[in-house]
Amino acid sequence: MIIDVHSHVGEFPNQWSREWFDSYAHLVGDPLKSVLQYFPIEEKILADMDEAGVNISVVMGFVHYSTSTLVPDEHVYNFVKKNPDRLIGFSCVQPVDSRNEFNAKGLLEFEKAVTEYGFRGLKLLPVYNFFFPNDRRVYPFYEKALELDVPVMFHSAAVGSTAARMKYGHPIYLEDVVMDFPKLKICISHMAFPWTEEALLLVRKAPNMYMDISAVVRPTILAWNLVKAKEYGVMHKLMFGSDYPLFGPRKNLVELIRNKVNQIAERAGWPTLTNEEIEGILWKNAARFLELKL
Repeated sequence: MIIDVHSHVGEFPNQWSREWFDSYAHLVGDPLKSVLQYFPIEEKILADMDEAGVNISVVMGFVHYSTSTLVPDEHVYNFVKKNPDRLIGFSCVQPVDSRNEFNAKGLLEFEKAVTEYGFRGLKLLPVYNFFFPNDRRVYPFYEKALELDVPVMFHSAAVGSTAARMKYGHPIYLEDVVMDFPKLKICISHMAFPWTEEALLLVRKAPNMYMDISAVVRPTILAWNLVKAKEYGVMHKLMFGSDYPLFGPRKNLVELIRNKVNQIAERAGWPTLTNEEIEGILWKNAARFLELKL
């Protein structure tokens, strides 16, 4: 069993824009050369899941106003409803709009996504849409998530995009959120890299906070961060995520977790992960986070 808690859908170029991909070009040349092979995502994602042995994926859209990237919840729903046994939808409306004002319409869309579409959570993108998680304008979305009994996932990490701002991704701003909403279930995405250790301390502190490992694809960095998570005693809160389709086929990431991480740890003289801890990352912790009955 494998559960991927972090993957995306959407069309190119009318939803995912060329401008969004171009914002990463200074790092990798033309990012579309590697990523376009996974489009149309909706036609290829299930085959990629099957190849990697992934049973269930959380899928979501994307909102980035400054690059005119918008994959709406309705698009995600139309795909999820065709594969309800394999896919779980998360809403991806943002608490501030393109004018940097409170997104009252978005709050209604989030509620609709849960109550009508059956979505199981909310994804927020502070680094791309320029708001801090502890901004009081965001709090109605947390209140609504508590009312609807669904978790909130944050992109809490730096990104190389020239159209994003790193400061909004620091996990320190989530401390106010977990203190003000202690019952809110939260997922920190991407291990909050490069602020992983601060995030691990927060995950240890907050009973309802989890973390996914999506986009942490450098093997040594991932191994070292998992060792730190083990040392901090929070392995039961780590979840597998792929960030599909942005980081290649899931099978490579599954292989990294199942085998390569421990190989790296052994060579370095670090503690290794137990089979139980690996299975926890791959599905057990996500099943608990999503409240799935498997």
